[in-house]
Amino acid sequence: VAGIAGLVIGMVMAVATVGVGLAWCTAKDVTMDWSVASRSALGIVAWQALFTVLGVALGAMLRSQAVAVTTAVVWFFIAETALAQLMSTVARWLPANAASALGYASSDGLLSQTGGGLVLLGWTLAAALGAVVLTRRRDLA
Repeated sequence: VAGIAGLVIGMVMAVATVGVGLAWCTAKDVTMDWSVASRSALGIVAWQALFTVLGVALGAMLRSQAVAVTTAVVWFFIAETALAQLMSTVARWLPANAASALGYASSDGLLSQTGGGLVLLGWTLAAALGAVVLTRRRDLA
């Protein structure tokens, strides 16, 4: 259910992003590259759906809403940023950087858009598996 909600939110975000990009291009008399815009929009939809499932999995593993939100914020804004600065070769394999590659399809040292999607999918599946295992051990034992 969370994945579907994330998908819907991602679609709204993608439409808004393309709309703002189109308005900017029109105002600046720049031709919009629709292939890049559509790939980025699809990446944003996938990014949002995967991050939603990742968030639910984190919440299931930690069980406390406050701890789960704090952990996510600390990880994405502090820990992952610090790791990326300290170990730049590892940075692209971390969830936020993989998501960035998925959404932006840039070539600035990040993964390809497909690679970013696969890495983020891997993180999401690992978190979901962890959530299932921990929930079964705690709640069914």
